[in-house]
Amino acid sequence: MVCIRALCFHCDLGLVSRLGEVIDVAREFVREFGVECLSYRVVFPGDLGGVDVDYVGRLAEVCDDVGADYFAVYWGPFSRADVCEVVEGLSVSEKFFTSVLVPWDYALSHDALSHVAKILRRIGEELGWWGCTRFAIVFGDVYETPYFPATKYVRNAVSLALLYPDDLRFVEPNYSSLVSFLKGLGEKFLDFLSRLAGAVGFSHFGIDYSLSPWLSKSVARVFEWWGCPLGSVGCVYLLHFLNEILGSVAKGMGGLGYCEVMLPLAEDDLLKEYVRSGVLDLYDLMFYSSISVAGLDMVPISMSEEFEATFMLIRDYAVLVSRFRRPKALRLILVPEEPGSEVAMGFFGRVPVLSTRRRLRR
Repeated sequence: MVCIRALCFHCDLGLVSRLGEVIDVAREFVREFGVECLSYRVVFPGDLGGVDVDYVGRLAEVCDDVGADYFAVYWGPFSRADVCEVVEGLSVSEKFFTSVLVPWDYALSHDALSHVAKILRRIGEELGWWGCTRFAIVFGDVYETPYFPATKYVRNAVSLALLYPDDLRFVEPNYSSLVSFLKGLGEKFLDFLSRLAGAVGFSHFGIDYSLSPWLSKSVARVFEWWGCPLGSVGCVYLLHFLNEILGSVAKGMGGLGYCEVMLPLAEDDLLKEYVRSGVLDLYDLMFYSSISVAGLDMVPISMSEEFEATFMLIRDYAVLVSRFRRPKALRLILVPEEPGSEVAMGFFGRVPVLSTRRRLRR
């Protein structure tokens, strides 16, 4: 059954005093609507003086008081992101998510890529895997979306992301069937959002229609159901086909954000099995990210591999995305475990650690 993966309030600081009331109303709307909501989130604007530890701390207190599960603030371009300050900000609250932008003009700059690689490395060393899950490097631009960490405040709005892979099992993989299914979702949840936004006084609302997984609710399984498992001939076209449909429906049905297929390794149980069995590796996932705007996401790599390996992986990714000039995010999880082993990542379960060195397949 389709559920709300994230219900998100994008609000300026003038609305902070009302945030508790807003979230209480939202919880009641969700209950009356008869669906499950996995998380309630808030996106705040960056402080006028820039993001700092005190600002993050104040927002964390607000979110604790009102019962928000997570909050995000876009940090800004890499040139404003001090390594220590970003790490300190993330250490203030485990609810805090943020991203740093590498604009297109700097996408292949050694200094820019080295800088964001150092931020990532320090997060891994000091905050572990959970800190890394809350930080993204973004190329080109940052979207307004309920998906964290690569989001930013644009306007006061309410948005939601849906979780629906299991509901595609009995949908035919053709244009008319998929459009009909997605429009049905849009009509149902836009009506919900319209009434909620009116009740809490938000003038803007929208849905990120992205097809995303959550553990056993696997996007990789959808590809199997439709006869084109990831790693097989035909899956690249299917990925492109789904993205085209999602984007088309989103344009006419209140879409915002990514609105594409997402393949975050740690969040998809079947995707993890593909990596364990050698069907997919880091370079396969990087290749798929050239088609899917969400990018290389939630991928553990080992800190035992030198800093240079992390930097070169980010640089390779930057080359790939800059060729197409489409905004993309990168979320690597730096862990102490060795390549080929697994890392325990809390509610994500055990996740295989990928190697930056491709091995010959036998």
